[in-house]
Amino acid sequence: MRPLRLILHNFLSYESLDLPLVNIGLALVYGENRDSDACSSNGSGKSAISDGLAWVIDGVTCRGVRGNDVVRRGSCAGCRGELYYQDGEQGCHIVRYQDDPENKNALEFWVDGNNRTLTDKTETQRLIHEHIGFDADSLRSILFMGQGSIPFTRRASAERKELVNQVLGVEEIRRAYKRATSKSQALDAAVRGLESQKAVLETRLSNSIGEARRWAERHVQWRQDQQASLDRKKLELQDLSIPKAVGTIGGFNKDYTALLDRLEAEISKLSDAYSEARSQSLVWQEKAQEQERLNLPAGGLICPTCRQIVQVEHIEAVRREVEQRTDEWYKISREWNETQSGYEAQLLIKRSGLRGLTEEYRTLQSLRDKEEADERFRQSTLTQLEKDIRALESAVSPFEDGIAQAKEQARQAQEQLFDIIKQLTVNQEERQYIAFWENAFSRTSPNNLEGRVLSIALPFLTDRTNFYLDKLFDGQVKIEFEIDATGKREKLDHRVINSQGALGYTGQSAGEAERVDIAVGLALIDLLFARVGKVFGFISIDEPVAYSDEAGGGRIVELIKSLEAKDRTILFTTHRRELLEAWDSRKLLVTKENGVSHCAVPGSSVENQANSREKS
Repeated sequence: MRPLRLILHNFLSYESLDLPLVNIGLALVYGENRDSDACSSNGSGKSAISDGLAWVIDGVTCRGVRGNDVVRRGSCAGCRGELYYQDGEQGCHIVRYQDDPENKNALEFWVDGNNRTLTDKTETQRLIHEHIGFDADSLRSILFMGQGSIPFTRRASAERKELVNQVLGVEEIRRAYKRATSKSQALDAAVRGLESQKAVLETRLSNSIGEARRWAERHVQWRQDQQASLDRKKLELQDLSIPKAVGTIGGFNKDYTALLDRLEAEISKLSDAYSEARSQSLVWQEKAQEQERLNLPAGGLICPTCRQIVQVEHIEAVRREVEQRTDEWYKISREWNETQSGYEAQLLIKRSGLRGLTEEYRTLQSLRDKEEADERFRQSTLTQLEKDIRALESAVSPFEDGIAQAKEQARQAQEQLFDIIKQLTVNQEERQYIAFWENAFSRTSPNNLEGRVLSIALPFLTDRTNFYLDKLFDGQVKIEFEIDATGKREKLDHRVINSQGALGYTGQSAGEAERVDIAVGLALIDLLFARVGKVFGFISIDEPVAYSDEAGGGRIVELIKSLEAKDRTILFTTHRRELLEAWDSRKLLVTKENGVSHCAVPGSSVENQANSREKS
């Protein structure tokens, strides 16, 4: 990864900076603070260049400044930073905003002209780190060796170990351990949840099976009751299918009707004869009575034949004739009376017989009606029985739905239980797998990866540190690293060995310790590059010769010059005048005037003016 161009707007003390990094190579950065007579180069904005590059990549400067604190004082337009860099064959571009009126605090990431920015800013930041290959802590602590960073030898032994672990990417192992632990806890919680669900489903399955069994028992009982009812109905149907004897009511009905008709005819004739006899009797009686009224005791008699007055001389004869005829008529009347009485007696007999026969007929008719009603009832009962039998034969059990529902619930519970058991098996297998990595990542494990990585890396770190120490001390100083695991926390101790033997940090001068720190810092950079498998084409070394004498400082400068490479930009910042005068490579002049920093870009008129001013 090689930075190509850095653009800053309203960042810290810079109002505008467009710095091409591709052709700088190794450059000494010095400054002039024209706003204060008390300072010559301090506060001019030299370190802000490295701060700007770190902020664009990670959102935090080398000195830990973040948020709106990076916005230049007095600016109302917000802050913007851009970094163009090349990673292999890909051209990349990062744009970061802070308190921008339009873009707020946005972050953009472009690769080969394609916008790779994600919706979530945190995810975009993670994508940038993955693409660059270096985490934020490594960038700030190792690649930007500058102000605010504590030298390696001045750190506590536990802090030294953490710094080396940081370079080795042990934090990723720790994050993996946390992920494994979190995953393990999640799996344990999932297993407990699945076990709880399993218990619930087993109870539900048992209840469903029991419910299905109870429904089945009710169904069997219902079937038995239905069969018993069906058998009983069929027996009733069989009994009713045979018609009962109805006697001779049909014959009696015909005979009685004929007898009644004959009697009624005879009575009608007798009544007519009786009426005729009575009428004749009355007629003859009236004739006799009328004849008696016609008898004339003084004047004679009226002849009953001709109705003429009979002469006296004939009266006796006529009287006798009249009397005779009157007697005869009375006799005829009496005969008709006797005939009437005979007819009346016969009528009484016939009518009495008619009443008896009618009563007997009515009784038989009532019996016939009852038998007909019974027959209709039998037929209706037969019809109802046949209907009931068909209904019984085609009846659907009211418990079948309950059985089907209980079976379906049992089936669903069985399927869910099968899925739960399957998921439990998967989770338990994954839990065993996670337990392996959890044990591997755990610091308390005797064979934990963190300790093994550190043990493997220490020889490389020792060799590279001694390689740089040889150049700084002509082979007279060596360093040894060792792990101290006697306490609760592992520590990383070191021993500096010179011609007088092993010395701790307190036994060295500030200049010697400074050179040891430079060697360790460069070795850590080599270790970082080796671990990542790629080179970060920018190194910032801020004030590396603050305590060294002229000879020691010269050795440090020569070592830094030896780091120059084709695809690497190295900014060596200093405020020591003698180093500036002796520097024969590229220089960057940073000036601050009226609170605003300016950097003379290589090849620009500003740089030419600065070089002319330096020569004069």
